[in-house]
Amino acid sequence: MLPPRRYRMDAAKTFRVGLLVPSSNTVMEVDLYRNLPPPITLHPARMYLEETTPQGEERMISEELPRAARGLI
Repeated sequence: MLPPRRYRMDAAKTFRVGLLVPSSNTVMEVDLYRNLPPPITLHPARMYLEETTPQGEERMISEELPRAARGLI
């Protein structure tokens, strides 16, 4: 793993990171959140994935991705 980069951040500001995650992924939020510095908050949105097949993933992208992305706004 690479060492964390040091960014200069204004203490009065908070920064938001949006994360779109397939429902089959159970660790991404925790892994990413642990590596964010304090002024950054994580805001995940799950995309329903019925089948872990190429067709299921295409369906997730075409149907669930737009809904999940709107939820992050």
